[in-house]
Amino acid sequence: MSIVLDIHDEVMPKMSTIAKLSAELKPLIKEDSLAKAKFDNLVHAHEEMMNWMQAFGTKFNSDEIMNGAELSKEKRKVLAQEKIAITEVKEAILLAISDAENYLK
Repeated sequence: MSIVLDIHDEVMPKMSTIAKLSAELKPLIKEDSLAKAKFDNLVHAHEEMMNWMQAFGTKFNSDEIMNGAELSKEKRKVLAQEKIAITEVKEAILLAISDAENYLK
């Protein structure tokens, strides 16, 4: 459980960076389709994180998440899938941020 939550905890603070960059790009999107694409990527990455967190919370109970309660064999399989999913979310977030920052330079 901890490795999945560690990945989440690593990228969750980047939500404020997404908000900041989105605010910088928003005034530019009417005049520049590339700015709109970068903005849309940031929005999508943010939505991916929110959707992942909501889904994750339905798959595990608070004792498993917060207290490290032992997982059943089935839940260990689900956790392995969640590690892949949150890694993909992390990559989407980092790429969207990097692209937006490079565009704004």
